[in-house]
Amino acid sequence: MSQQRKQADAQEEPRVQQPTLMHGPGPRGPPGMMTGKANTTYDRKILWRWIFKYLGRFKGQWVSFAAMVMIGTLAMSLTSLISRKIIDDGIQAGNPGVLGTFTLLYLSISVATALLSYIGTYGMGKIGQNIIFNIRGDLIGKLQHMSMGYFDKKLSGDIISITTNDVDQLNMLVGGQLVNIFRGLVAIVMIFVTMFILNPLLAIVSTIVFPVYLIANALFKRVTAGIFKDMRKKMSAVTSSIQENVAGAKVVQAFGQEKKAASEFDRVNQENYEVGFKMRKIISTFFPLIGFISQFLVAFVLLMGGMARINNIVFLGIPVTAGVLTVFIGLLSQFFEPFMSLMQFQQVIESAMAASDRIYGLLDEEAELPDPEHPQPMPASTSVELAGVSFGYRFDETGKNGKNGDDGKNGKPGKNGKPGQKPAAGAHAMMGGMPDGVHGGMPGPMQAMML
Repeated sequence: MSQQRKQADAQEEPRVQQPTLMHGPGPRGPPGMMTGKANTTYDRKILWRWIFKYLGRFKGQWVSFAAMVMIGTLAMSLTSLISRKIIDDGIQAGNPGVLGTFTLLYLSISVATALLSYIGTYGMGKIGQNIIFNIRGDLIGKLQHMSMGYFDKKLSGDIISITTNDVDQLNMLVGGQLVNIFRGLVAIVMIFVTMFILNPLLAIVSTIVFPVYLIANALFKRVTAGIFKDMRKKMSAVTSSIQENVAGAKVVQAFGQEKKAASEFDRVNQENYEVGFKMRKIISTFFPLIGFISQFLVAFVLLMGGMARINNIVFLGIPVTAGVLTVFIGLLSQFFEPFMSLMQFQQVIESAMAASDRIYGLLDEEAELPDPEHPQPMPASTSVELAGVSFGYRFDETGKNGKNGDDGKNGKPGKNGKPGQKPAAGAHAMMGGMPDGVHGGMPGPMQAMML
């Protein structure tokens, strides 16, 4: 077990059982309506290395598909330069030859870009699904090798939440969003380079607002990181509550605890609602603000570019033409789209990190009583000895050899401590009608009393 895991376990708060539900089915079923277990916090570098460890098995394929996506993104950036050529040298210059040639080139690049993007996106998405498939297999394999003490002290609903909800959340990252993040980063770099190629003056004007985006991104990450982790805990509590209420429905109804069970579920459901609503308020405030800043930048670039065009201002020998200004506005829109997507992907990353923290914590657990490497077979015994147990009225009578119900001859049990002696009718009735030949079985009424 890692040192970080030991420190997290030492800081884990004691689990306090809420006085609502009984144990679930079985002698030691998980108690219902407990508080969720404390999250184990691992360094993000550890979590990313753990994720990319699964990716390493498909490294060659991933690099090939990523190269296709990058080439497609690079080719798409050329369409902006071609658009400027079509507007300035084709439409405004009245040259149909340039217009037709570069329009055909534009369409050819668009088709090639779409094909490369499809192959790359499909391949990287398939790799992501393989990663999730392997993680699920590792989780089930880990659970099968855990000792019984682990399942006794951990909520079954919490374990189910890790293997379902948290894995699904991680799937959103490696199954699709990882591809979009990679494409968005490449697109931002290429758009930025293309803007400087088109017109350095307008590109410099556009960079004024970039620090605002970076600060907003850092602030959003700082505010939402703790909320996403809290959301995973609250969702786990809801899952645990549902699982315990379904598994222990008969017990709840038998003891008339429906109102308490419903009250506890309402409590955890309300907590999950509140933390989700808090996240919605942050998102509904943040993204419209970023959109307003983006539109403000577009208006500012239009004003500066229009003034430069009217006054024939030339910067570094590059004038501001109608084609340059038109394409530049389009590039700004293209730039804001991947940037806004990356900001939205930040939600997925933060939620996936919180989910990865819980998944990695389960995989990092060590069995308290691990199975021996070389187990020794034990001889099977077909006899059952009930020491100190008698179904007779007189407690001093036992079977031969001091073994209750064992006649010591042919291994067949007696009925009432002495071979061949049947229990009295009263004893037979008190024991719930246990039929002859049943030795040591627990009668139905006694089982009900033991529950």
